Amino acid sequence: RRSSGTGPGGISSLRGKWRAIFAALLSSVGALLCGLDIGYIAPILECASFKRDVAHLEDRQFAHGWTDAVAARAIDEPSSSPCGVSQRGVHRSIADWGEPASKIPSGSAGFMVAIFSLGAICISFPPVSNYFLDEWGRNGSIVLGSCIFLVGSLTQARANSEAQMLAGRLAAGCAIGLLSTVVPLYQSEVAPAELRGGLTSTYQLMMASHMRDHLQDN
Repeated sequence: RRSSGTGPGGISSLRGKWRAIFAALLSSVGALLCGLDIGYIAPILECASFKRDVAHLEDRQFAHGWTDAVAARAIDEPSSSPCGVSQRGVHRSIADWGEPASKIPSGSAGFMVAIFSLGAICISFPPVSNYFLDEWGRNGSIVLGSCIFLVGSLTQARANSEAQMLAGRLAAGCAIGLLSTVVPLYQSEVAPAELRGGLTSTYQLMMASHMRDHLQDN
């Protein structure tokens, strides 16, 4: 006979159900990490400070013989930089990166984007992901994936060369490959049977909604 939920057993069951729902929703935050990384890399590759400090490119307009007066005027005018930051008062070496010659080579930019997916593919490959699921368990794999993503994000944030940026993106991709494997499985195991389909779908919902926000911003 179904419990009315008013007795001690019913209250305990209700608490357990809400605890499981909370755990399933919280674990889906891992999908936000994937949507975040996919969304932010495109504008970063067009960012003036990234081209200067990480790619170490030169502003070709100044290399083509701009006078100091023209350079000063370019600095004082508001910028339409993809970073969304006004460059008023910024050093003239990053005053204007609009020239095609000042862009990161397409091969380097493409590999910088793709290495994230390569890392995800390698870790999500069944023999590899199976090791983590069996040896580390569901909870342990989620914690491990989150820690690896933090390391990758910190490496990207402090990168001063393309090699460091690639290493950070590879680490972040490996973390997402692990999380994308373990999170839906964890959700399906802890979610109540009547809510299992809906809670499991929150992983894809989180990922798609975050990517959508980035696309709208850009």
